[in-house]
Amino acid sequence: MSQGVAELQVFSEVLSPRDADLGPTIMEGKALLAAGAEALFVPDAPGGVPRVDAVMCAALLQQALGVLCIPHLNCRDRNRVALRGLLLAARVAGIRAVKAVTGDPLPGSGISGVWDEDSVSLARMAADVGLEVVIGHRLSGPGSVASVDRLQDKVRAGACMAMTTPLLDATMAEAVVADCERARIRPLISLLSIPSVEVLRHLEQESRAFRSAPDAEARLRGATDPVQAGVDLALDVASSVGARASFHVALPFGRAQAGIPLLRELRVRVLHRRPGSA
Repeated sequence: MSQGVAELQVFSEVLSPRDADLGPTIMEGKALLAAGAEALFVPDAPGGVPRVDAVMCAALLQQALGVLCIPHLNCRDRNRVALRGLLLAARVAGIRAVKAVTGDPLPGSGISGVWDEDSVSLARMAADVGLEVVIGHRLSGPGSVASVDRLQDKVRAGACMAMTTPLLDATMAEAVVADCERARIRPLISLLSIPSVEVLRHLEQESRAFRSAPDAEARLRGATDPVQAGVDLALDVASSVGARASFHVALPFGRAQAGIPLLRELRVRVLHRRPGSA
């Protein structure tokens, strides 16, 4: 684990458990690492569902697996004092990097948000205690000055890597990479293997941040093997930016097995073209 977070090429993620049994999560992590992931993110209560604390889970996974594990920290659920305490706890537990997340509202859930901080101020707090910081980035539009300005704010706050929401559009991925290069921050392109037209439509309806290629639905519909077609769509995005970015393989509905085919083919079909790749 001597490499810095921005030096790594391939990331994936595991969800912390909803009970006190970490065993299945460790097994999922091992499977993702065997398929080609070099480090793992641990989301922080996605969807407002209570789970084992992401920092605790990441620290235990890191000990069990021997690789960099990066917890998300969510400003929605904690005030300033709690965030600062959790950042210090992360350092004590051996965590080297965190992803700073503002956190989306949960309308209709009855769960109140805090938002004493946002992702940029949280990034600054994390850098102040000696943690590397990954931060999210949403593209305003190709060549957008606002997009680059936001990235530069994040760099000044201490972020070293900017992670997109899942992209299945090579043009958008290229625009993100160009913006990151102008802001001097390493881009982390999030990829997602879509197994069917139904899943694609669900994501397009449920997530405003999700971006897919104009021909994505037609390619899935016309494929004899829709699962492979979904992998190919994601690999097209990865190939379009190549060594200019690192990649995060997101998991459809949190299912680790669904990310393994993409991880394996990313290694074979994209990363083998990089100098020094296995």
